[in-house]
Amino acid sequence: MASERRANGQDEPFNVKYWGIGNEAWGCGGSMRAEYYADLCRQYSTYLRNYSPEHKIFKIASGANVADYHWTKTVMERAGQAVDAVSLHYYTLPHQDWQHKGSATDFTDEEYYTTLHKTLRMEELVENHTRIIKQYQNSKTFRPAGNSLRAAERKKVVLAAWAERRRFAVTATTAGLRYSPRSFTNISETA
Repeated sequence: MASERRANGQDEPFNVKYWGIGNEAWGCGGSMRAEYYADLCRQYSTYLRNYSPEHKIFKIASGANVADYHWTKTVMERAGQAVDAVSLHYYTLPHQDWQHKGSATDFTDEEYYTTLHKTLRMEELVENHTRIIKQYQNSKTFRPAGNSLRAAERKKVVLAAWAERRRFAVTATTAGLRYSPRSFTNISETA
């Protein structure tokens, strides 16, 4: 693989820190049940190893769609010990369903303000999913990779898809949100 990378113009390793183990696995990423995905996540996470102490891998499980708390609970029960974060997807749309999301550039003032108003739900979603994650971090049976309780305390919710007509990469911790119009490969970890 290193020779293939060099042949494509990249001499040094990319040192990608953030690795998503699937994306939107409940939908276009495989139409999976939470139980099935969690088992696959645990399996594939064993292959994402830290081969260098200088370049630790941050493993992100494919998380819930909006308020699917069963998904988060199941992923944490079955694969929480194998990942560093669980993603969350929430698209703020001016209408009620994905098929009628509207134009990205031609919209009314009412559609714009409705979309912005729907972003207020984000706090509720982050708090509720974080509460579930914390339940498993604090249980006596939960042990993160390497059996480090300190690593468990750093488990995060990563907002993988939260968009209002434009895509923004967002990371969240229980301490707050940090927004960035950059890709996940450029986001630095928050404490």
